[in-house]
Amino acid sequence: MTTRVEALRRQGLACAAAGQWLPAVDRWEALLALLPGDVQGSIELSKAFSRLGRYRAAREQALSVPYDAPMRTELRLEWALGLRYFGDVDALLQALSGVQGDLSAEQCVQAADMLASVDAHAQAHRFAEAAVAKDPSFAPAFYMRGRVHVFHGRMKEAAEDFETCIGLAPDAAPAHWSLSGLAKVSDAHHHVERLSAAVARAQPGSENEAQLAYALHSELHELGRHDQAWDALQRGCRVMRSRVRFDAPATARTFAAIHALCTKEFIDDAVSAPAGGPEPLFIVGLFRSGTTLLEQILAGHSQVTAGGESQDFASSLNWTLDRRTIVPDEEQVHRAATADFGALATEYRRLSRRHARTTSWWTEKLPSNFLYLGYIAKALPHTRFINLVRDPRDTAFSNLRTLFSHVVGYAYDQAELAAYMRGYEELMAHWRRVLPDRLLNVRYADLVRDPETEVRRIAQFLGLEFEPSMLKIERGGGAVNTASSVKVRQGILGPRAPDWLPYEQYLQLLFEALEAP
Repeated sequence: MTTRVEALRRQGLACAAAGQWLPAVDRWEALLALLPGDVQGSIELSKAFSRLGRYRAAREQALSVPYDAPMRTELRLEWALGLRYFGDVDALLQALSGVQGDLSAEQCVQAADMLASVDAHAQAHRFAEAAVAKDPSFAPAFYMRGRVHVFHGRMKEAAEDFETCIGLAPDAAPAHWSLSGLAKVSDAHHHVERLSAAVARAQPGSENEAQLAYALHSELHELGRHDQAWDALQRGCRVMRSRVRFDAPATARTFAAIHALCTKEFIDDAVSAPAGGPEPLFIVGLFRSGTTLLEQILAGHSQVTAGGESQDFASSLNWTLDRRTIVPDEEQVHRAATADFGALATEYRRLSRRHARTTSWWTEKLPSNFLYLGYIAKALPHTRFINLVRDPRDTAFSNLRTLFSHVVGYAYDQAELAAYMRGYEELMAHWRRVLPDRLLNVRYADLVRDPETEVRRIAQFLGLEFEPSMLKIERGGGAVNTASSVKVRQGILGPRAPDWLPYEQYLQLLFEALEAP
């Protein structure tokens, strides 16, 4: 039998290397029939199922592996990456528990990156520290530790780590980009020449070029050199738009399909669920609209736990529909029409249980959850929603000058950005009609101009008493893993001149498109 098992193992790996996923499934299933519980077989079969779009089967195989099963370090990291793919944070934490001593510096950085991406910042910090200790000459270790410092508000330590990374690897674009958001630049102290030289050396069209261009824009903007800053921003946007997949017409069709499916009747035919116990509060809006600020305000209340930007609902929906999508599409809406929303609610409760503590509410602050409000409302009939509304010009320009992940593909072209924002506004108007008692609009301008009045209104919406501690967001204590992690540490900043004002002449296409009927 040993000879047969090893032959199947070699064949399975060869099929996977060639991208032949159906034959790979056959080999790994045959191997597991002969050797039930084989760790490599389960992990490789999970990978093959994923490639074939069989989401549930893939996750089942990944979760079948015992957390304490002995395995090669490389295989454990591959398994952990799969658990991250399925959005199972508890499983990921257990898979990586107690293994940092066995990892190289590079592997510790990989683990820290996975953990930071699911807001497990304390664990990420331990792996980042281990990476630095294992190899003080490994530049990515300092970059990773610097990122974790930023999430925890330790900006001085973060800047030092990013500088160390750059000293070890002068063209480390992620470190330059991260540092540009921290540095207090002035005519006497800036990195413009260093960044300009790094941009010139970057491979044209690469992500490194984009990161360096965005970093250069940020510093030139702070120095008031706006024409040069605009040129740098345009360079970064062009590179990113050439690298991301974004289909504007398909996105518009998806918005329309969500609107058509999620009628009041569809939502009101809700899952039966008992009231009482902690409930999620979904904070939605567009990116850069003030959602991080609101979450930090709410986290100051004794009955609210900050949950951050989790993917728990999207992951639960993927499981329910047996199909993984990074962003919603028409096929997802088609499947949702006949989905088992009771199963969706159960799976969401399972994935999000780490947030459900003894408080009345926990926040789910992923802005793009606005696309799922109909599904969320149907599956979780006691939850509520707050939508942050900011001046469209402020939001649009902030999106344009923020380097997002590849998921936010609409943010690198003025016309596409405006069209997406109009789609958001139309969908939110629909949600206000079908969820009138469960959705509260909060205007960012009101929140920063008269915080106490607005926060009292929000507390009343949630059935909570106002607590003065809600207004002291600079109190610290929690990690913030968003593009606003630096500014939110400064407290509630009052109204100020918009960042887009010096660039108004370059933004006419964007602003006119935002105003188009």
